[in-house]
Amino acid sequence: MKLSVAANWDKALLDNLKGLPVHSVYAKPGSDILGGGRSSFLLPEPTRKEVGNYIREAHKRKIKFNYLLNPSCLGNMEYRAESRGEILEYIGWVESLGVDSVTVSVPWLLEVVKKSFPGLKVVISSFANINSLQIAKFYEDLGADGMILPGYVNRDFGFLQALRKSVRCGIQLIANRTCLFGCPFQLYHANVGSHSSQTGHHLKGFYIDYCVLNCTRIRLLSPEELIKSRWIRPEDLCAYEKIGIDHFKLIDRSDTTETLTRAARAYAARKYRGNLLDILNTKTEVKKQLPVKLKYLFRPDCAQIIKLRDFSGALYLKEQFLDNGALEGFLDFFRNMDCRNVSCEKCGYCAGTAKKAFRADPAAVKRNLKKLEEKLGDFISGGIFGVKK
Repeated sequence: MKLSVAANWDKALLDNLKGLPVHSVYAKPGSDILGGGRSSFLLPEPTRKEVGNYIREAHKRKIKFNYLLNPSCLGNMEYRAESRGEILEYIGWVESLGVDSVTVSVPWLLEVVKKSFPGLKVVISSFANINSLQIAKFYEDLGADGMILPGYVNRDFGFLQALRKSVRCGIQLIANRTCLFGCPFQLYHANVGSHSSQTGHHLKGFYIDYCVLNCTRIRLLSPEELIKSRWIRPEDLCAYEKIGIDHFKLIDRSDTTETLTRAARAYAARKYRGNLLDILNTKTEVKKQLPVKLKYLFRPDCAQIIKLRDFSGALYLKEQFLDNGALEGFLDFFRNMDCRNVSCEKCGYCAGTAKKAFRADPAAVKRNLKKLEEKLGDFISGGIFGVKK
């Protein structure tokens, strides 16, 4: 088994990963010319010197480093001579750091890296939505050395088995993500997140996560949506190893060292007792994540500051519990099930599992839902921006 663990630029995390089957860590600064999969307000902002030092510290511990060049949208910068030059210069600096690989989301960046920086190995991001053999072969033929699959295919064993037989490159599965199955916000979320971490964008990092507000609301209204989400229990890793997939990615780069360490140790041990949400990226406690960079959010020129209060009170719900012990054998149901072509209402498996394994305080859920409705209402109506009806 190989683990790829999110890095938050804390050297203590590297020490904590000692002795675990960690193949690599992955990261990028909070903002750069390309942008990436997380918004600037969520992430640390190391200097270039600090980035180089961290990569050297990882290598001292025999841990490889994957540098993220993974926006799902470049804002058409690739069609302008000046910004193309800046992008090439930036990738050249990344290569000079001695990174072991880079992750990209768009075909153009894959071809650029392979042509201009042939020494770099390239992994394809989950943002590329590799969900068919045809797409996978396309990226492999362009030179991809590995690919990270979108989380929603994690329980599609027919596809995973066929893919493993069809491509030679490495395959990674994201183990602890709790995105909605069939998430309607997926493409939009990737794009707005990418733009919110691009240094040249006119909003300069300001961003309100409409998508996370929505999916949090949906999960609170329908707990079975949490079960439908394609996370992988530490105890179920062997099911994927049996079909030849043994590389698992753990998120999130905005988490604290304690949170990342707990998840890495649980998956390395192949077991976790208690609340599975402790090691999944569900928003249960603010303290699981790094402090938010308020300078990106408190922008009177963008939104009314008073309307930005208490987002954490809407998003985070400590009073919820997913009993990992009650999920023993849970994955077996999906071995021969094609969820894309079956009505969830008629099936009912995840709804039944939620009743057995999940619990939450009704009063706390009601409280958070009220706040979520308020925040979403203000965003949709424009009230948060001071727009009058």
